[in-house]
Amino acid sequence: MPRELAAHGFWTESEGAWPRDAALAVLEWLASEGIGIRGIEIWMPSANGPIIPTPDFYSWAPPVGRCGEEAKGYRGREPFFCIELDNEW
Repeated sequence: MPRELAAHGFWTESEGAWPRDAALAVLEWLASEGIGIRGIEIWMPSANGPIIPTPDFYSWAPPVGRCGEEAKGYRGREPFFCIELDNEW
């Protein structure tokens, strides 16, 4: 990944997440390199590591009401997007 894209990320040990515009640039770069995407997580950066505001996101039938209520607590904060790569590519 180009340094300028990596520099905009919020990093844990092995995963990065980017604010909206930087995440779109990362997706464009991945596509240009032929790298597949498996999914995207929403992160809220914090000093102790990422907060994932929708823990049931991976469910095909998420508890919509609960996720909506939890999301209200994050208004005014900018979400970051963790892009999960497809290992088969």
